[in-house]
Amino acid sequence: MDINAVNLVMLSVVVVSYLAFLVYCILNNLFKGKKH
Repeated sequence: MDINAVNLVMLSVVVVSYLAFLVYCILNNLFKGKKH
């Protein structure tokens, strides 16, 4: 793999983790809001 491919993979991993964290936080807040 060349450096560009490695950078692309690293970037997608970071973006996917960030999106997953964001979705987790939003779902967490929604469930907390429903309970109260």
